[in-house]
Amino acid sequence: MTPQVQDKDELLLHVQLVFQRVMQYVSPEGRSQPVIARRRRTLNTRLRDGQINVLDGTRVDPSTKSGIPELCLFGTPSEELMISLTPHIVLSH
Repeated sequence: MTPQVQDKDELLLHVQLVFQRVMQYVSPEGRSQPVIARRRRTLNTRLRDGQINVLDGTRVDPSTKSGIPELCLFGTPSEELMISLTPHIVLSH
């Protein structure tokens, strides 16, 4: 995230999210290496100090072997991940 103060109470936020998931493992020359799928999401938004912005539409797959939800890039997702951004301007004196 790259914040930029526009006015005394406004910020311009450039947010770039990168979602990665190990799709499978391959073994070239006997060494196991992951095949990673990536998806990027970029957002530019202008917010006031303390204003909330919710990013939605990102799907997660809760049925993983580790029990920890992973971001689902392909297939049928079953839950949605929502990310809340609330910027605050900190003044230095």
